[in-house]
Amino acid sequence: LAARQTYLIQGLLWIFRAPAFLVTQMPNPYDRCRIDARGELELTSVAIRGLLVMQGKIHTCSDVMFSGHTAGVTMFYFLTLRHLSSARWKVYFSLHYLATLLAMVMSRFHYSVDVYIGFLVSALVCTIYFLLSGSKAQNHSAPARFL
Repeated sequence: LAARQTYLIQGLLWIFRAPAFLVTQMPNPYDRCRIDARGELELTSVAIRGLLVMQGKIHTCSDVMFSGHTAGVTMFYFLTLRHLSSARWKVYFSLHYLATLLAMVMSRFHYSVDVYIGFLVSALVCTIYFLLSGSKAQNHSAPARFL
């Protein structure tokens, strides 16, 4: 169940990040970010270029809005809180999560707004997912079994 939730939420977050790459071009705050020769190739299809980035075959320095690192960490945080029952572990993961976000901004690898938007989008996707899966699970409908 947790793996299925992870894959579905991660896929939704990638779907929301893809248009952000196209409409928001910002310089990378990390001054050492260099695009390799393959990353500078002009590919005819944006979809193909996106798949190559996801596979790690090409690298880009302009996909900073919104942070995929923040999206992944936030998704993991929400999934962890949902499946943990111990209050101590929830506090531990909450502090660890906040320290991770702070480290992302302090490392200057991400803009603070990039991390903030990543948090908002990821938290919204996770919250809506959990609301839909929780409310439909009681009815045992086909979509609820998928979620």
